[in-house]
Amino acid sequence: MVVAVKVVAAPGDGSLGGLLVEWSADDAPMQNELVAVDRTRPVPPPAPAGWLAAAPAGALLDLYYDGAWWEVSLVARHGDKFAVRSALYGTERRAAANALRPRFSWGGWEEGWTSLLD
Repeated sequence: MVVAVKVVAAPGDGSLGGLLVEWSADDAPMQNELVAVDRTRPVPPPAPAGWLAAAPAGALLDLYYDGAWWEVSLVARHGDKFAVRSALYGTERRAAANALRPRFSWGGWEEGWTSLLD
């Protein structure tokens, strides 16, 4: 699990050289790793108001489950829960609205995020 991220400058020229990522796995001591900027991306933008109520069956979503975001598609609504399916794992589960977000595609630092709900 990533615990903290710090931005560092490239030596000498003041430009962004990478991200210094501090992380730990289970109960292990903290580890540090310098990650190139082109191998990183920011958090996706917030979901627009009312997006989930307007999402049709088959909409591409992300599900927060077991400490990570997973790609799923919307199957159906069941009261205040939503049935979602992972094509990758062939599994289906029910999720609360606060565990779902619209799927975005990262086009790099020049293009940014694109919503896949459009």
